[in-house]
Amino acid sequence: MSVTQRVQQWATFARTWHIYDCTWQNPYESAQIIRKHLLGLHKPIYHPMNDCGDHVVAINSKEIALPGEEWRKRVYFHHTGYPGGASWTLAWELHEKDPTMETMYLDRVTNDRKLYLCRWYFRAGFALLPFVWAINTIWFFSEAFRKPAYEEQAQIKKSREEVIYPVSGVLAFHNYATGKQKFLRLPENCEINMVTMSSNRKMLAIAEKTTIKGSQKAYINIYDIGTLKRRRTINFPNEIATKEVASMSFTSDSKGFAILSREPDSQLILMLFDKTESIVIGRVSHSTHQLGVARYISCNLMDSGMVAIGGDYVFKVLNKTEKGFAPVGTIKGDGVVVTSLAWISGEILLAGTAEGDLLLVENGDLKITFDATEVTCLDLTRIADDEGEDGRKEVMSMMTRRKPSIGEGKKANREVICLTHFTTGFCYAIHNVVHVFEKESNYKFQKKTIITIPVTLYAAELYKIANLAINQDQDTLMVSCAHSQIYIGSLFVPQSVTVNSLEFRTLGQPLHIARIISLAVCMWKPIVVTISTDKTVRVWNYATGKVELVKKYLVNITVIALHPSGIFLALGFSDHLRIMEILLDDLKGIKEFNFPKCRVAVFSHRGHMLALSYDNTIQIVSVFSFDIIQKLTSHNGTILSLIWCYDDIHLLSSGEDGAIYEWNAITGERINEVVQKEIQYRSLAVTNDLSAVYSITNTGVLREICKSEIVRETKIPNLPPLTCLTLARSDLVMFIASESGHIFNVQLPFMETGGGTCTNYRFFSSSITCMKITNDDDLLIVGADDGTLAIWDILNNDGRKAPVDEQLGKCVDVLIPREELLDRLGTIDALKMRMNQQADEYEFQLKRKDEDYTKQISDIHAEYREIIEDLKEKNRKLEADHIEEINIITASISELKFEHQKALTQIETDFHEKIIVEYEKTSQVKKQMETMKNDYEVKLRKTAGHLQDTVQSLETDFRKQLDERQSLIKLLLKDSEEKSLEFREYSSQVVSENERKIISLTVDYEKKIKNEQQIGNKWRGEAGVLSKKYNLMNKSNKKLKAEIETVTEEHERLKETIEQLERTIEEMETTIATKDTIIRERDHHIAELQNRLSEKTTAQMKHEEKLKELRAQIEPRDEEIRERKEKIVCMEVEMQALQQKNRKLEHQLKGLREKYSGNEILLKHHLVRAQILQAKVSRICGDIAQANDLIQDPTKLKELVKRLLAKYKKDMDPKMLPSIGDEEPPREQPRRTPKLSARKPKETTDEAKKLLQENIVLIRNLETLRDELAECKRKNRTM
Repeated sequence: MSVTQRVQQWATFARTWHIYDCTWQNPYESAQIIRKHLLGLHKPIYHPMNDCGDHVVAINSKEIALPGEEWRKRVYFHHTGYPGGASWTLAWELHEKDPTMETMYLDRVTNDRKLYLCRWYFRAGFALLPFVWAINTIWFFSEAFRKPAYEEQAQIKKSREEVIYPVSGVLAFHNYATGKQKFLRLPENCEINMVTMSSNRKMLAIAEKTTIKGSQKAYINIYDIGTLKRRRTINFPNEIATKEVASMSFTSDSKGFAILSREPDSQLILMLFDKTESIVIGRVSHSTHQLGVARYISCNLMDSGMVAIGGDYVFKVLNKTEKGFAPVGTIKGDGVVVTSLAWISGEILLAGTAEGDLLLVENGDLKITFDATEVTCLDLTRIADDEGEDGRKEVMSMMTRRKPSIGEGKKANREVICLTHFTTGFCYAIHNVVHVFEKESNYKFQKKTIITIPVTLYAAELYKIANLAINQDQDTLMVSCAHSQIYIGSLFVPQSVTVNSLEFRTLGQPLHIARIISLAVCMWKPIVVTISTDKTVRVWNYATGKVELVKKYLVNITVIALHPSGIFLALGFSDHLRIMEILLDDLKGIKEFNFPKCRVAVFSHRGHMLALSYDNTIQIVSVFSFDIIQKLTSHNGTILSLIWCYDDIHLLSSGEDGAIYEWNAITGERINEVVQKEIQYRSLAVTNDLSAVYSITNTGVLREICKSEIVRETKIPNLPPLTCLTLARSDLVMFIASESGHIFNVQLPFMETGGGTCTNYRFFSSSITCMKITNDDDLLIVGADDGTLAIWDILNNDGRKAPVDEQLGKCVDVLIPREELLDRLGTIDALKMRMNQQADEYEFQLKRKDEDYTKQISDIHAEYREIIEDLKEKNRKLEADHIEEINIITASISELKFEHQKALTQIETDFHEKIIVEYEKTSQVKKQMETMKNDYEVKLRKTAGHLQDTVQSLETDFRKQLDERQSLIKLLLKDSEEKSLEFREYSSQVVSENERKIISLTVDYEKKIKNEQQIGNKWRGEAGVLSKKYNLMNKSNKKLKAEIETVTEEHERLKETIEQLERTIEEMETTIATKDTIIRERDHHIAELQNRLSEKTTAQMKHEEKLKELRAQIEPRDEEIRERKEKIVCMEVEMQALQQKNRKLEHQLKGLREKYSGNEILLKHHLVRAQILQAKVSRICGDIAQANDLIQDPTKLKELVKRLLAKYKKDMDPKMLPSIGDEEPPREQPRRTPKLSARKPKETTDEAKKLLQENIVLIRNLETLRDELAECKRKNRTM
C-alpha cells in the first residue's frame, strides 16, 4: 500500500473536526449539511449500522438568518403538562433567550441519534476557536446560501440632533446643536434625485443619476449611516422601460425596499434583503383614466409585502403573491388625485387629495372622507359602529369644527401633502401649514398643534412645504420648502388640552434661494457680503457663522463692492449705481451715479478710489469727493474683470474681446496690453511686486503674463470653461473655479518642483460664480450658481501666508444714525421707568392676593372637615355591608369545592380503566414486533454469507481484466483529458443554468412555505386548546409510542440495506458490459485519429509553401506604403504652410476692407455737408436779392442786415470765416475756384481706383490659393 493510500485510509476512518460558520445562514437548510457530516454520509465506508460520523462545531449561531418574515411569523409550541401550561413563543424571542438552542428535544430522539447529536457543538460567538485549532486540522465547508458582500455593523448611537439633506453635489449630515457638518461625497457627474431613511435609522437610500458621455444611468445606492459606507447598489431590472425613480421607501422592518418607476408603464419593484435577494415586479399603471400617473408609495406597518400606491387618478393597495402583486379591496382612484399616503396601523390607510380631503381606507375599502383643514378628531371606533350614510354624517359633524356647506367652493393651495406616521400620532401639511394629531388610543387621534411657516421675504408660493421629517425622540418637526430653507418647530405642547397654533423658526441662517452673482470680502471686519438673483443683499459673519443683515430690493442687483473698512459698499442696479452705508439692520444710500448695468466694481486697497465698468467703458470714481477721475475706453466687448495692483496706481482689465489692458489710474494711459481674439479672459490676479499677471480663459487655460507677453500656459485637467481666479496675498496660494463645479488648487511658484500641478476639490454640482480668499489667507469663500455659499479652511499653509497685523480683521463697530440712537436711548429710559412702576404695582397686588387667599383657605378647611365626617359615616356603613357579602361568598365556595371533589373522583376512575385497556393493546404489539425482529435477523445472516462469496469471485475476475486493459486505458487517457476539458466547460454552463433554476425554485417554495405557515399558525391556536386535554390523557402512552417508532425505523432501515445491496450487484454487472463496449469504441476512434493526423500534416506543408509566396509579394508593397506615407507627411507640412499664408492674407484683406469702409463713410459725410452748404448759399442769395431794393434806404438796409446776421449766426463757425488781411481781390477768386473744383474729384477718384485694383489683386490671389488647396486635398484623398 502506498503512502497516499494509507493517508486516504486514515482520513476515512478517523473522526475529523469541522467548523461551520452560521453567520447569515438558514438553520433549516444548514442542518442538512451538518447532518451529512454527523452521520458520515460523505465517507465511502458509510453504513446505517456503522458509527463513522465526524465532529462539527457550529460557530456564530447568534447571527443566523431566516428568509422573509420567518422571525416574526414562525411560532414554537410548549406545554408544561399542567392545566393552563400551554405557551407559544416566536422565533426571534426564543433566539434571543438562547442562540444555541436546538430545534428538537433529546428526550424524543433515539439512542443512535443521541450519539450523533453529542458530536454537534454550538457556540454563539467565536470564543472556542483557539482550543479547537490545537486539536486537529480544520477547514470550512460550504454554506447553504451565498454569503453577502457586507457584514452587519454594530448599532451606533447616532446623535438625535442630526439633519441629513443634499447640498449641491454632496449629502450633508448637519448636527444643528454643535454646528458641525460631515459630507458624503458622491461620484463625479452624479445627481441626487431622492433620499429616504429606514425606520430603524441605520440605512440611507439615495436615488442617483449619472451622465457619462451624454448617456444617463439611474440606480439606487444604500449606505450605512454610522460608517457612511455603501452597503449595496440596486439597479433596475431589464424588464422596466423607464429606469427612473418616482418614489421609494423601506419596509417597516427595514429588511426590504420598494421602488416605483416613472410613467409611462409604471412598475412596482419590491426587493427583500434576504439570502436570495428575491425581487417581485408588478405593473401599476392599470388606471382607466387617460391622465393616470402613479407618484407615491407607502409600505404597510405590519406586512412588508403590502404596498399602497397613489397619484393622479391612481389609488390602489397591492399585496405580494407568487406571480407578482394582487389588488386588495375594492378601492378605485379614477376620480381622485392622491397627493400623499401613510399607514397609521396594519389595516388603516390615510390618503390626502389635491382638493384638501382625507380618505380613510380599511382593508382596501374606502370608509369615510374628511375635510383636512376642519377635522379635529379621528375616532375609528365610531366609524366602525355607525354604518350607513346617516351614521357617517353624525361622525363627520362630531369630528370636525364646522359642517361645510353644500355650495362652498374649494380654496387654492388645498393639497394634503407629506402625510407621515410616527408612533405617537401622525401629521400632514397643507401649503405652509402642518397639522399634528396625537394618538390617544389605537383607534383615536386628536389634533394638538397647527404649525405655520411665516411668509416674510418671498412670494407665498415659495413657502409651500416640500418635505417633512420627525426626530427620533418625536418632539421636534422639520420641514423644507420650495425655496431651499429648512424650518424647525416643536411637535407637541406638553400638558395642553386645546389645539395650539405655533410658528416654525429657521434652522441655521436665512439662505439665498437663487444664483449668487458676486461676493466681497472685508479687510477690517470678518464679514462677507453676497448678492443674488433673488434680489437680496446679505452680510455674513464668517467668524460666528451668522447672517448679520438681510436687505431685499424690488430691482435686480448686478454688482457689489465692499470698502476695506466694512462701513459702506457699492451696489449696482439695472439703471444706476449707489454707494451705501452699512447700518445696524439696514443699508442707507449716500450717493447715486448714473452708471447702468455695471458688471464689475472694485474698491482700491486703500479705499480712496472705486473702479467700475459698464458695457465696454471703465470709470474711476473718488470715494470721498464723488468725482469721476478717469474714463477709460479701449475694450470692444463687455468687461469681465477689474483688479487693482497693490500700489493703487495701476489697474488691470479684461473682457470678452480677448484683451487684457494695464492702465495708469492717475494719468489714464494704457501701459501694457495683450490681445487674443475669440478668447474670453474671465478673471485676473496680480502679484504684489507686479512681476506677473495670472488670467483664466473660457477654454480651460491658465496664463501667466509679464510685460505684454504670455510667459507660461498651464492647461487645467479636462479643459473645463473657467469662471473665477483668486490669489492669496502671499502670492503662494491660488485657486481656480470652473463651470462644472470643480475647484483647482494650483501649486505656486511655477519654477519650483511640482509647480503648476492642479489638485481638484470636488464639492459643487453647478457652476461656481464667485470666489475670494480672506485677508488673513486662512479661508476660501465660494458662491455657486445654485445659491450655495461654502466656507473652506485652507490647511497646510504654514510659510505660505503673508504677515498680517493682529488687530486687523477684528473690528466689530457698526454705524447707527444719531436720531435713531437718541430714540432708542429714550425708549430704554421710558421702559426702565415703566418697569419700576410695574414692580410697585406687582408688590401691592401680591399683598392683596395673600389676604384673599388666607380667607379662602380658612373657608375651604371648614368645608372639608364637614365632608370628612360625612365620609367616615358612609365608610362605616360600607364596611358592615362588605362583611355580610364575604360571609355569603364563603358559604357558596364551600359548596362548590364539595361538588368539584366529586367530579374529580369520577374522572380518575374513568381514566384508570382506559389506561388498563391501552396497556393490554401495547403488550400485544410488542410481542408481534419481537417475532418480526427474529425473522429479519435470520434473513440478514443468509444474505450476508451469499454476498461475501459473490463479491470475492467478482473481485478476482475484475483484477485480471483490469491488468490486461490498463495498457489500453493509458493510451486513451490523452483523448479522455481533452474531452474532459470540453466536458468541464459544458458542465460549468449546465451548473450555472441549474443554479439559476434552483434559485427560482427556492423562491417559489419559500413563498409556498410562507403561505402554509400562515395557515398553520391559525390552526396552531385552535390546536393548542385541544392539545391541553389530549396531553393530560396520553402522558403514559408517549413512551410506548416512542418504542414503536424505533422498531419501525429499524425495520425500514433493514429494508433499505437489502435493496441497496441488490442494486449494487446489478450496477456491477452493467458496468462490466458498458466498459467492454467503451474499449471497442475507443480502439476504432484511435484508428480514425491516426488517419486524420496524416491528412493534417500534408495540409500543413501546403500552407507553409503558400505563406512563403505571400511574404515575397508583401515586402515590395510595404516599401511602397512607406514611401507614400512620407509623401503624405510632406504634403501635410505644405498644407500647414499654405494655411498660414491664407490666414495672413485674410488678415490683410480685413484691414484693407476696414480702410475702404472708413473712406466710404468719410466721402458720404463730405457729400452730405456739401449739399447742406449749397442749400444755405441759395437761401443767402435770395435774401441778398431782397436787399438790393433797399440800397438807397440805409436805415432799412442796416435793420435787414442785422436780421440776416441773427438768422444765420447759429449755423456760422467763426474759425471757418476768412480774416480781413487774407481777402483776395475779386478778380483772382473766379480763376481759383474752377481749379480747386477740378483738383478735388481727381484725388478722390485716384484713391478709389487704387483701392479697387488692390482688392482685385487680393481676390485673385485668394482664388488661386483656394484652387491649390482643393488640389492638395484631392491628392491626399487619392493617396
